[in-house]
Parts: sequence; structure tokens; C-alpha cells
Amino acid sequence: MNRWTRASERIAVSGLIALVLATAAGFIKGAPWWLEVFVHFRWQYVLASLPLLAFFTYRRGLREALVAGLVALANGIPVADVHFAGSSDAAAAHPGGRATVLSFNLWDENSNRAAVSAYLAGSSADLVFLTEVTPDWLAALSDLDTIYPHRYDVGDTALTDGVRLGVMVLSKDPLIETRTLVDGPSGHAFAQIARVDRPGASWTLLSETGTTRAAGGLNPSWPSWTGPFGIPIDNVLAKRGMRARTAVGPHMGSDHRPMVTDIEWDG
Repeated sequence: MNRWTRASERIAVSGLIALVLATAAGFIKGAPWWLEVFVHFRWQYVLASLPLLAFFTYRRGLREALVAGLVALANGIPVADVHFAGSSDAAAAHPGGRATVLSFNLWDENSNRAAVSAYLAGSSADLVFLTEVTPDWLAALSDLDTIYPHRYDVGDTALTDGVRLGVMVLSKDPLIETRTLVDGPSGHAFAQIARVDRPGASWTLLSETGTTRAAGGLNPSWPSWTGPFGIPIDNVLAKRGMRARTAVGPHMGSDHRPMVTDIEWDG
């Protein structure tokens, strides 16, 4: 065995150990947040484990090949179940209502405010959720009032830290309930509930009765400039019984891409 062969095997074994540890970290329940970050990279773990599987199979390292195969399965099954199953997108014969929802993390450092405002104005979204809404963003988006006459924003700097935690809802239909959820220990807003008075039925996106991820595939949305090589950190959940399908929008200067979801429900 020459030194290049020995070196390649050491590198492959080290890579396999790293994949095993990263995979295990993603399955630890109640883990600290910095360990939970590993769960976002499961499809990358699948891609990384496949050449290792081929390498060890070729080198007749059957034990290592088995571990690489198990890593691929352990990560591939959740990816397929969560990111490709999702909620049904089959059209109903007589739908009770339809809506398009756009969610976008604006990024407080994003200077493309005019382009973002034009994008939102030209979208077909009935409801828009925005995060990282700073005072500058509030001013930049004020011209959308004619398109979205119903607005709810959390501009209290005591709740939003003045930078990254500002949240806002823009709606074409009346908002009959708006509520901000605040984390007790930090005192910061972390989520918002909006109930929309839409013809056919009022509805929310946040429900205690159980939700599923909208269909549409992986939809890697962060970092926005990495395109298909990003991670699906932004997700849209829909109540069971709804048909929802999500697609990522264009790079708009933010580190996230917009998420555009078409929702349909029975009458």
C-alpha cells in the first residue's frame, strides 16, 4: 500500500467519522441549539456519504461501507419524508378557498429596499409575512399600503431588539386577529399569529391541531447566494386537510430567499 493510498483512506475514515458525529447530533432530542443546527444539513450528509460508500466498497472496507450506507439511509429517509412528501398538492374539485402566502426574511443589512418593495408589489401574494423588519424597512415598505391595506407589525424595540426581531404581516383581506408570541426569559418576540378573514373561510397558518410541511421539494433558501447548495432553513407548515405547495423566490439582497406558497382548502 503506497502512501497516497494510506492517506486517502485516512481522509475517508476521518470524513466518515465526522459524518457519523454530525448525523448523531441532528437526532439528539432536547439538544442545545448549536447541536440542533446540524439537522439542517441532512441532504448534504447524504451526498457526502455516497462517494464514501463507493470508496470503501471499492477498497473492500465492508465495515466502513456499511456505516456509510447507514449514514445515507439515516439522513435520506427524513429528507424524503419531510421535504418531498409534504402536504398534498392535488387540486380539489370544489375548493372552499385559495390563497398565496409569501414569507421573507428581509435581513437588516439588505440595502435593496426599492427592489424588494417592487417585488412584493408585483407578487400575487394575498398575505405577506416579513421578518427582520427594521425602522428603515417599515418606511421603505409604506408604499405597499394601497395593495395591502391591512397591516400588523411589531415595532416595539423592547420586543424586537431594534434590529433582527421585527416582524410584520401585510394582507389584502382583513385581519380579524393578530397576536405576538413573546419568549419569557428574553422578552423578545419570536412568532406571530394572524387570522385572516378570507371569503370561504377564516384561517391561520399556525395551529395547535397539527401541521405538515408544504410540498415542493427541498427549497434551499439560505444562504441565498448558494442557490441549490443552500439549506432548507425556511419552512412553511400547513394544517392537515389543506393543500400547500412552496417554491423559493429570487435572490433579493437578503441572506434568505423568499418562500412563496399556494394554499387551497375544501369548502
